[in-house]
Amino acid sequence: MKPAIHTIALRALLLMTGLTTSASAEVVTLQPVRDNTLFEDATGSLSDGAGPVLYSGNNGQGLARRGLLQFDVTGLPAGAVIEQVTLTLHVSNAPNSTPRAFALHRVLEGWGEGSSNTSSGTGAPATANDATWIHTGWPDGYWATAGGSFDAAESASQAVGDVGFYSWSDSRMAHDVQQWLDEASGNHGWLILGDEVTLNTAHRFDSRENTVGQNRPMLLVQFSRTVGVDSGDESRTVTLEGAMPNPTAGASRVVFHLPRPAHVRLEVHDVTGRSIAVLVDQELPSGRHSALWRGGGPGGPAGPGIYFLKISVEGRDLASKRVIRLR
Repeated sequence: MKPAIHTIALRALLLMTGLTTSASAEVVTLQPVRDNTLFEDATGSLSDGAGPVLYSGNNGQGLARRGLLQFDVTGLPAGAVIEQVTLTLHVSNAPNSTPRAFALHRVLEGWGEGSSNTSSGTGAPATANDATWIHTGWPDGYWATAGGSFDAAESASQAVGDVGFYSWSDSRMAHDVQQWLDEASGNHGWLILGDEVTLNTAHRFDSRENTVGQNRPMLLVQFSRTVGVDSGDESRTVTLEGAMPNPTAGASRVVFHLPRPAHVRLEVHDVTGRSIAVLVDQELPSGRHSALWRGGGPGGPAGPGIYFLKISVEGRDLASKRVIRLR
């Protein structure tokens, strides 16, 4: 599925979310390909796969609600470098105007969206393939952890109060989208985690099925095309921009610029100076380019520590950047 590009509303959305673009960057807007709500329930019998709303927080009876969102980013150009990401959600009901923190967490398992449908905060009977509190897909697929399997580290957090639009934007979200683009099999979306300790904090967010189109979740992705595309930079020098993300516990994308066509060799060295990975060794046109280091070295993944990216052009060593692996 290709990303939906909404050019008419794009300028207003950029102003609303505070997203800025460089001359060489492009922006697409995406709507979720699936969403759902996990309703805390020991039997795993409740869901809302096709409903017009999502819930997150505590419902007032000490029961948690957690929203799920997934976006398809495979339509972005191969090799794109994700620069900035902004998620905008619309709150259509709130218990009061007191701001509460709502965090996005990267989901670690695939999950489903069935035909259950309600706008009620109590949920509806789960149907085939629905995600529930204990199911990735009702009735026989199970989360490794009840309540959904997700990264404990948040990707972004935003204070949410009364009814209105709210946006989440963080470099960690860009990292998530970059990983989903590079490794589509790992894209299970985000979980919206609200205040589950304080009673009566649940907020109602409009879902992708909402009848009001402008209130549906929207993800703005700013990216650069980095392979064989002239960035317009008139610099006469080779530029090694470095790795993103850095530090990293997974893959990193390495970005560099060539002022003219040349043979490029890009390597990863350990602290002893030993080359442990060759990322690029070929003729390339002028422009901005990227290469992916998946964290591998001789015999398997590289261990935690400091490594160095080194670029040589036409056999001459020209630049080096440090990258830190966390595990």
